[in-house]
Amino acid sequence: MSQTPFKLGNLLPNQELNATSLPLYETLLNNSLISSKSYLILLNNEGTLVSCYVPFDVNFFLTPLSEITTECKADININYLGATYWFEAKKINLTEYALVVYVLQDINERKQAETELCNVYEKYKQVVENINDALVIDDVEGKVVFANKQFEQLFELSENDLAHCYFEDFIAPAYQLACRQRHEKRVTGEQNVEDAFELLGQTKSLKKIWIEVKVSALREQGEIIGTISVIRNIHQRKLDELELERRNKELIRINEELDKFVYSTSHDLRAPLISVLRLVQICEEDFYPNDNDLHTLLKHMKEGLNRTDRVIRRILEYSKNKRFDIIPEPIDLSVLIKDLMAEMEFIQANDRIEFKMRIPEGLHVVTDKPRLSMILDHLITNAVKYQRPSEPNKFILIRASANERGVEVILEDNGEGIPSEIRPKIFDMFYRGSPTSNGSGLGLYIVKQTLKSLKGDIQVVSTHGKGTFFRFFLPYLTEDMILKDKRSLY
Repeated sequence: MSQTPFKLGNLLPNQELNATSLPLYETLLNNSLISSKSYLILLNNEGTLVSCYVPFDVNFFLTPLSEITTECKADININYLGATYWFEAKKINLTEYALVVYVLQDINERKQAETELCNVYEKYKQVVENINDALVIDDVEGKVVFANKQFEQLFELSENDLAHCYFEDFIAPAYQLACRQRHEKRVTGEQNVEDAFELLGQTKSLKKIWIEVKVSALREQGEIIGTISVIRNIHQRKLDELELERRNKELIRINEELDKFVYSTSHDLRAPLISVLRLVQICEEDFYPNDNDLHTLLKHMKEGLNRTDRVIRRILEYSKNKRFDIIPEPIDLSVLIKDLMAEMEFIQANDRIEFKMRIPEGLHVVTDKPRLSMILDHLITNAVKYQRPSEPNKFILIRASANERGVEVILEDNGEGIPSEIRPKIFDMFYRGSPTSNGSGLGLYIVKQTLKSLKGDIQVVSTHGKGTFFRFFLPYLTEDMILKDKRSLY
């Protein structure tokens, strides 16, 4: 490149200049031009070169400069040795002196940045246009400044429809105020503004569609200049969710009505059943005390009636577990079990079963007392019922221990045990281990469901012919746990 010093004397040939000051002015001017990457070309009205300061041969500039017809700025490029150089050229007509001055500014860095920006813009534009979700950018006032094709398609718009539009124009009226308030909070920099939400959108034809919106603040040099929203069409999914919610509520309502019916019917059935049992007892003891054949028939009647009564009582227990509120309270476990044992006449009647209890004194569990009593009643009754007649040292052992979470209870016996093939089914509703069993098949099912309502769980370990032990865990129940469980139903 060649750089020719600019001559002030050529620029102002008709002015009287101080000859001693001229070289100093010319030096200052040329140094300034060098430091600012600026250049000058001076032509007369006939287009003849008068003077110049350019980075390389001035002839490369003359043709593009001649195309600038008025006093204005224009970007020109020069091809030199296979490279392109960009300049911003300003044309100044000095008609008083019959001269034309071109002021050139090196803008290669700016042009390079613009090119890179365009490349980035095109790159991200392709990404934005090819994503499946709709995308919209709005300014601090909420006015749309950009939207991709997916946004236009989602809301049935054309490019012209987006002019002078606000994002809230595409939101159903019921949601517009909340949407506007969130936008105002976000662009003012308020913290903890919801950035993901679901609402009803509104298309150009006023059709309502469910959309999921995720919003982020858009910043430039640390200052919020608007927001960018990614929008997904969730209309079908939302309709499915709402339909599922409706069906669940309907199912809850039907279950509640069915539960009321079962409870009422079972309760009403048990009263006449007890009356019949009393009549059978009266016949047996008062009217026909010596009729052995009749006693045999009455005995079968009582067994059948008692089985029916047990089924009804189990149904009532299950219904109570579903119907009545859970009321947690501190319960002394050893006291509760002793009270239960005192009520179980068959334990005292069968003095061949040794009952053992290893529970630390004062051990308390916080749970619902009636339900815990029902759990223990079923498990102890089963342990008595399935003892082995041939076992000389029958026992039932109840152990308990506590930790920071709750209480673990283990009930162990050396009875018949449970065959491995039926063990996974013992907690199923109406499952009976053998066809000859006279149980209802509800006992252990009720135990597990009741423990579930108390946030507990149960496991069984058993060896057929040797014995069984049930281990169940009860957490310290709180009102918050109960309320949370209730809320999950609705």
